[in-house]
Amino acid sequence: MSITGCAPTGAYRFFEEYRPHWGSFWETMGGDKEKILLWAEDANIEEPREWYLGLFAFLFDHFPGDECLLRRAAKPDSFGDFLAQVAEAHLANPRPDQWYLDLGTTRPNYLGLLEHAANFEDTEQATVYVDARVPELGRKLYNEYILSLASVKEELRHSASGMNRKAWQIESQNARMPSPKPGDVVRHALRPDLTLYVLGTVDDGVLAQTNLGGLSLVQDVWNLEIE
Repeated sequence: MSITGCAPTGAYRFFEEYRPHWGSFWETMGGDKEKILLWAEDANIEEPREWYLGLFAFLFDHFPGDECLLRRAAKPDSFGDFLAQVAEAHLANPRPDQWYLDLGTTRPNYLGLLEHAANFEDTEQATVYVDARVPELGRKLYNEYILSLASVKEELRHSASGMNRKAWQIESQNARMPSPKPGDVVRHALRPDLTLYVLGTVDDGVLAQTNLGGLSLVQDVWNLEIE
């Protein structure tokens, strides 16, 4: 496990090279604070709450706040709303000037950039616009946005079970569910922006790797469509 304690402050350090691992971990846990804390306790991590705060700050470097704010900012198919929330948070509680300078910009420029990008309806255009002005910033913000959606994953799943027409057809008409096999490429009705590469099945779910490199366990299989 790639975490080390810093003795003077008791804080934990997370290494950039393992960011994809911790991102996948966050998604697997559904961004659920209590689940993550239980995992940390089972793993015998000292001061698990402090460790959780360190993990949150590492994964959401640009999104200041806590999991409650993150849940409100996480809206499927609304990257612009997420950018607007990040800008609003930085306006209310700015980081030190050096933080913005290390990005290659200034606080006013950072705020203006995000506020303008939030107006783009197309996610890719917003990302490219930001990247063209501060290299890799758009990609980092988009990655944080994708991770933020893990916090509403359970809500989406429950909604799909109760409201999604395909789920209703399966439950009421006993329709045949798709049976993805390893190597199949599939998409999820509630996350059409992701491409999923099937690795195998786990119990009643499908284990897949996303085009962003993370792992996803899909349990609402009725929402999958094989390409």
